[in-house]
Amino acid sequence: MEGRFGFLHRGTDSVRQTLYFEKVRAAGAGAWLVRLFGASGEEKTAKSHWSTPAPRQMCLSDLSEAPIQRIGDEMAVVGWNLVTLRVDRP
Repeated sequence: MEGRFGFLHRGTDSVRQTLYFEKVRAAGAGAWLVRLFGASGEEKTAKSHWSTPAPRQMCLSDLSEAPIQRIGDEMAVVGWNLVTLRVDRP
């Protein structure tokens, strides 16, 4: 998958102060692992924005890199916690 993506929270603070990308890397054939860190200490709602073609699906993942639960474009990122997403390429 080519293109850029980002996550934006709803609120008045700058996204740089509240949500950080910890890591983006390939996860086997046909997927990316994206790790987000809630740096504000508060729960934020993040929304993904993908270039075309959009991913086939996006799932919450664990350290084994397996998909756990399919999610839509929005996800909660709890303060001071990591969220791992598995993004399947088209």
